[in-house]
Amino acid sequence: MSVSRRPLSRFTRAALVLLQQPVLLTFAPALGLGWYWFGAIGALWIGAIAVPLVAISSENLLSRSRRGDTDSLTGLKTRNALIDELDEELKGRDTLSCAPVVVVIEVDEFPALMDIHGTEAAEEIVLRTGERLRMMMRGSDMVSRLVGHRFAVLLPRGRRLDMEATLQLAERIQQKLGEPLSINASTVYLTTSVGLCLARRLNTPTGDDLLEAAETALEESIRHGGSTVRTYSDAMQKSIGAREDLIREVEGAFDDGQIIPWFQPQINCDTGIVTGMEALARWKHPDLGLIPPADFLDAIEAAGMMHRLGEVMLFHSLAALHSWDRAGYDLETVSVNFSDSELKDPQLMEKVRWDLDRFDIAADRLAIEVLEDTVAMNDRDSAIRNIQGLAAMGCMIDMDDFGTGHASISNIRRFAIKRIKIDRSFVARIDEEPEQKKFLAAILTMSQQLGMTTLAEGVETIGEFEAVTQMGCDYLQGYALARPMPFEETIGWMEEQRSKLEKTPKIPSAKRSG
Repeated sequence: MSVSRRPLSRFTRAALVLLQQPVLLTFAPALGLGWYWFGAIGALWIGAIAVPLVAISSENLLSRSRRGDTDSLTGLKTRNALIDELDEELKGRDTLSCAPVVVVIEVDEFPALMDIHGTEAAEEIVLRTGERLRMMMRGSDMVSRLVGHRFAVLLPRGRRLDMEATLQLAERIQQKLGEPLSINASTVYLTTSVGLCLARRLNTPTGDDLLEAAETALEESIRHGGSTVRTYSDAMQKSIGAREDLIREVEGAFDDGQIIPWFQPQINCDTGIVTGMEALARWKHPDLGLIPPADFLDAIEAAGMMHRLGEVMLFHSLAALHSWDRAGYDLETVSVNFSDSELKDPQLMEKVRWDLDRFDIAADRLAIEVLEDTVAMNDRDSAIRNIQGLAAMGCMIDMDDFGTGHASISNIRRFAIKRIKIDRSFVARIDEEPEQKKFLAAILTMSQQLGMTTLAEGVETIGEFEAVTQMGCDYLQGYALARPMPFEETIGWMEEQRSKLEKTPKIPSAKRSG
């Protein structure tokens, strides 16, 4: 006798197919019990409901695994793992005082370290930095490598860290990471920039929000010269908003002639005669007034218009030199700064040659100011090839901020550098501090032996003015002489300076007095 069977529904058939998947083998005992107690249809219903839930959970676990929780070089947690942990920490915060804190750390001047010591040494620096961070933190803290030479530390709930305690911890991190490293038989000294954010400073943040806020603070630290600690605040966010507004206005500012060079005079210490001008970018905003270069240069770079700035500065500087010649002021040079991105422009030499020809200016009257770290780059770098090409063209190459970078004497010689600009840090209070005089005397002796002239920059007081002159520096510039001024004021100022020379007795320099 045949047994009639009720046809299975579409949902039941689908459940049967799902139950045949290998992932469900581990659930066979449970399904068997379900079959015994509830019958075949009941077991299928239980499996059909349970399996999607299990599959979703398994997929989430696999997805997190695929994201990668551990950095392959340092063995530290990755950015994704840190964000996941932050999200867990931020769930159900009980009190504001126990909210987590994120500290983000970046090794300063890392590209320069890589150029000097090589890629393998740079990886070793990253590895050792991660080890030092891990060793100094508590077991409950999470140390992560975010990307490259940037790290983060999560201080979880329960540490009861207020702002002062967090800042002290950040400073201890800087001190620890600043201890000397032995890399390939060389001693390397690192400095680091730090940004941090306390979760209670944000309104219901996610892990991504908290990490982004700490990185915002880090970027502010880097923007202000690095080697500092910055903490996230609402005021910082407003400042960033203002900078974003400037970024949107950059192109129009160039078109309207708001961004132009102002000029700071340079004089010969022996004669007091004005011998040159340094061109310094200024943005006179119609609503905000004169914007500090530290603010708008970032905006120009972020807008991708540094090349436009270079073109404007070069054109107006050579036009000014041409006008001074016509007015009877025979200045030796006008100095122009080029950013790293401009120095890497393959068309830079042609642009310079074109503008020199346009104004009928000899190449040796254009001084190109190059940072000390730039000349320490590898010969294969396009910026180095451009500097060498400009020197071969006849342009004067000045080494700017001398004493603060990593250039060796061999690097100085390979560019036929004619003049070094002594950084303000070696000039400040030189009339009061004997140690400063020793450093400056050493720099002057070296430059004399190498056949280079010297220019002291940042001379701000009359005492500093007299000291660098008496010690034998060739040229100087700074607020003690004059502040940067628009072109329209330069001729009047030079005329006043010329009349003063006739009334002011000369201060004997070390070179004249023997």
